Amino acid sequence: MNPPDPVLGVRLLATAQALPERRVPTAEVARLCGVPEATALKRTGVHERRWLSGQETALTLGTQAAREALNRAGLDMGDVDVLLNASGSQLQPIPDGAALYARELGLHGKATYSLHGTCLSFLLALQHAALLIHTGQARHVLIISSEGGSVGLNPHQ
Repeated sequence: MNPPDPVLGVRLLATAQALPERRVPTAEVARLCGVPEATALKRTGVHERRWLSGQETALTLGTQAAREALNRAGLDMGDVDVLLNASGSQLQPIPDGAALYARELGLHGKATYSLHGTCLSFLLALQHAALLIHTGQARHVLIISSEGGSVGLNPHQ
């Protein structure tokens, strides 16, 4: 018996990103956490982060990136069969974040749900999307992975 073919025959049509405007240097984060900047840099290797501010939310940025990715792919919302929310942090408990993205994007009558795997959420959703496409359950799957962790940070932890 031959092993199954590991190739699912799917491809990414486009990607996009939308970043918060506020740039936060490690020096500022280190001050908030009460650690020396050099220590923070050594531990993380991160020199700058992006934090949500003003009217920005994970929902607005995720929606913006989704629209851009669809545009780059030459698709519109009518071409999307399934929307997967692959964000590690929830927008809210109920309704699920995927429903919120669908509402913002004007996606109606299609499957929308979330796959939560913390830092691995996008990879989990990508694998799931590939299986949906490979098995003929969907032709185009839109994956949104949007994080807004800065709003829930506790610098004392």
